[in-house]
Amino acid sequence: MAVCRELIGVSLAFCLLSCSGEGGQGESENEPLQMDVRIQGAADQPEATVLVRFHPLETDSSRPVSLAGQVLLDGKRLPADSTAAGVFYELRLPPEQLAGRHQLEVQRERGKLSAFFTFQPFRSSGNWPEALSLGGFSLPVAGLPDGARVLVALVDTSYNSEDLHFADTIRNAALRVQGTQMQGLRSGPALLQLTSSRRHSLPEQAGIRGIIHTEYTFSREVSLQQ
Repeated sequence: MAVCRELIGVSLAFCLLSCSGEGGQGESENEPLQMDVRIQGAADQPEATVLVRFHPLETDSSRPVSLAGQVLLDGKRLPADSTAAGVFYELRLPPEQLAGRHQLEVQRERGKLSAFFTFQPFRSSGNWPEALSLGGFSLPVAGLPDGARVLVALVDTSYNSEDLHFADTIRNAALRVQGTQMQGLRSGPALLQLTSSRRHSLPEQAGIRGIIHTEYTFSREVSLQQ
């Protein structure tokens, strides 16, 4: 019985040691890492998300690992969490609170990585018509500068025609879609989805290479008419 109690005690101690810390697999302090940062929000969601993951560069594992250091957004530490898929660092805020320019820092023994990103929620400006002409239409947009690239999706909710996906540019604070861009669509209900998406790579700092991807989506149910 005493032997059993001792074995149980050893097992519990091992479990506590294994589960302590940030959770999931950790990295060595000098290990080269790939940092993936995703900032994502949508007009129909109450919160936008900042999600940071680290992957080891010199192993075959794709499982995110915990950082031997800390991650800060505008000087505030992001806590680590974990799921069966691995370790991540996350912050959730209302989109209007996350709007603007932010500094992301990673501090570890090898040094510090510093990067900036801008999150730009946008919205419809004025009153958008519920019915859009298949011959072309113009929609005023607030929150995006002229020249901003927008991914446009028109999803036919009646399944009478194929969905449409293309990229366009904001001009004079409006999105203008030509009839030639909507060939193949038919009259009926549809979901109009506009997505502003930007992605840029970071130069290596403190043994970390990184990619920052920001994305915001605005959706509206519309009716397409000839």
